[in-house]
Amino acid sequence: MLKLLKKFLSVLLLTATLLPAGYAAPENSTGADKSSEANNKALPHYTVELAPEVTLELVLLKGGTFIMGSPESEIGRWKGQGEDQRKVVITRPFYIAVFETTQAQYEAVMKRNPSVRSRGPHLPVTDVSWQDAMDFCARLNLLTEKTRPANYKFTLPTEAQWEYACRAGTRTALNNRKNLTHNERCANLDEVGWYMGNSNGRVQIVGQKKPNAWGLYDMHGNAWEFCLDYWCKNPAQYSCINPQGPPPNESNGDHVKKGGGFYLKAERSRSGARSGQNEAKYYMSFRVALVYAPDK
Repeated sequence: MLKLLKKFLSVLLLTATLLPAGYAAPENSTGADKSSEANNKALPHYTVELAPEVTLELVLLKGGTFIMGSPESEIGRWKGQGEDQRKVVITRPFYIAVFETTQAQYEAVMKRNPSVRSRGPHLPVTDVSWQDAMDFCARLNLLTEKTRPANYKFTLPTEAQWEYACRAGTRTALNNRKNLTHNERCANLDEVGWYMGNSNGRVQIVGQKKPNAWGLYDMHGNAWEFCLDYWCKNPAQYSCINPQGPPPNESNGDHVKKGGGFYLKAERSRSGARSGQNEAKYYMSFRVALVYAPDK
């Protein structure tokens, strides 16, 4: 009885204090970097037990204003891929996973491991499609129906949420406040990500590189990560307040992927880099978000 009471009180405390119904960026905010950093100090965590010794850890981001995309002068920037800079506002707090979804986590929820080329409990799950990732979130919602914070549900992060989380208040190509120096082997990227220059051609165990300022790992490189949004080459044409990309009828059916991969050159691992995909591949993975969704 005492154990159940403590669990109830911990969930109640999370719902009441860590997850307000809405959050707006400060009206006097003039710099995306400064406002984002100020909004996300002392970040609370939320942990879900999926199986014995298998947990899913997420960190709470309050939201705010940031500059999405990349400047034209950024080394490695791909023209025509929708990286034009724009000010974006995320008005509600959301949780995002500290790590890419691992094979142990995926198997604990879905009772199977689709990864083919590289297998291991602490490797990112790969060979998953966008729909596989969404099915994982749906199953996770069923498993946590009575324990997760009220009005919050698991899903994939939007592209804006993903890039906001990746940048952690930075405007540089990398979230360690540095830019690329070389496309084949870049010491600045070596600090925070796995790519063609240091991965030995295979996906790596999560959490080995330096995290960003908000405690998130492997936002650069390792495995590509699916986002919620449909893909388009000009996302700036849509709303810059909680953007979610184009509607299905304005897309080719692909979804945004972010982060680059272990088999690619450094340029694809930049914070602003983006591409589109839908099907399962040996380099595709995802990380989950826990977002305010009272009517979904």
